[in-house]
Amino acid sequence: MLVKVVGVVSKHESSEDAGQESVVMYIMIFFCTTRALIAGGGAPEIEVSIRLAEHARTLTGMEAYCVRAFAEALEIIPYTLAENAGLNPIATVTELRNRHARNETTTGINVRKVG
Repeated sequence: MLVKVVGVVSKHESSEDAGQESVVMYIMIFFCTTRALIAGGGAPEIEVSIRLAEHARTLTGMEAYCVRAFAEALEIIPYTLAENAGLNPIATVTELRNRHARNETTTGINVRKVG
């Protein structure tokens, strides 16, 4: 499933704040319309990032660049989660990406994991 978010009116002047607001709105809309439990620990963000990166490879020009940039921006969420939990963010996000590539699409970061 690919979701296209368009026409989001933002009260923020910075495009970074507007982008973050768009991601939060996407997740809220998904949750409210499906009434489903969404996996945590960065799982939805990394999965959407992977799917968008795959989709970007089918595009050309500026559209491909923009979709790829948005996909990369979504990875900031699990990266920051890992960093704030005291984990190695690069290793953690790499492992998370690998697990999702193996079709473990609900796998997220366990911030309570010891050792």
